[in-house]
Amino acid sequence: MAWTILIYSLSTGLCGLSTGRAGVSEGIGLAAGFALISAAWVWTFPETRGIVLRQE
Repeated sequence: MAWTILIYSLSTGLCGLSTGRAGVSEGIGLAAGFALISAAWVWTFPETRGIVLRQE
């Protein structure tokens, strides 16, 4: 949960700083960069296919 808040705050801050001097293409590039970083991060999660998960 803390990582989610940190990433959200960081991305919001970067987008806010870049709006004054950047255009649409830079905004799309920033979003694409965060998407690639997020995908790489999720790729490192352990495999759960075929494993019975605990139900609480």
